[in-house]
Amino acid sequence: MLGTAHRVSAPIHRGPPALMNALNQLQRSMAEIRRIPTQRWLLTGAASAANWLLDAASLWAAGRAFGITITVPELALLYLGVQVVRQIPLTPAGIGLVDVALLAGFVAAGVARGPAATAVLRYRLLSSWLIIPIGWVVVGVLARSTAMDRQSVHGGMWRWRSMSKPNTAVTSAASPAHCPTPNSSDDLTSAGLIDPSVINTRRAAHDMPAIIIGPGHPDDRSGAGRAT
Repeated sequence: MLGTAHRVSAPIHRGPPALMNALNQLQRSMAEIRRIPTQRWLLTGAASAANWLLDAASLWAAGRAFGITITVPELALLYLGVQVVRQIPLTPAGIGLVDVALLAGFVAAGVARGPAATAVLRYRLLSSWLIIPIGWVVVGVLARSTAMDRQSVHGGMWRWRSMSKPNTAVTSAASPAHCPTPNSSDDLTSAGLIDPSVINTRRAAHDMPAIIIGPGHPDDRSGAGRAT
């Protein structure tokens, strides 16, 4: 199959539309199969085989619990026949069809109807019927978590958009039309933009006399000080 996927490369454009669509879909599927690593193929095959073997073992254990003894070939034939019946899409998960097929298989193997019906009931309870409610609970939890994730994403986008929009009230209040230019430090102080203590300190420093550097002082580079 991988060799066939390697040979199919160019799209098919000749033929009936339905046939071309089917062949092109097959070509895309083969291309996807080519991309799957060999290790994943081996892992998937091993997991599937283990699933079938354990399922057949649970069927054998359910029969043994009620005194049913069948050989390995009979068990394998019964299990494979049930798997074929399960593929018929008449009821969800083969409910009813699988039960009847199992019961008929046990009776054909020489098992009495009473123990066979009890074994089938126990096997189906453990392998299918009790798992369905658990599956619905898991689906509900996943759907709820998905809805919460979507709400959080939408809420974050709404907050981001709100923050990215300019605040027209602040912009208009900060515009020159609403904020006249102060003419003096008194205007700045009355507007609360400058601490009055800063203005007083600057005024005091401006009113102080200049420092007189006398002759011979290290900072007197000219050699003679001048008084201001």
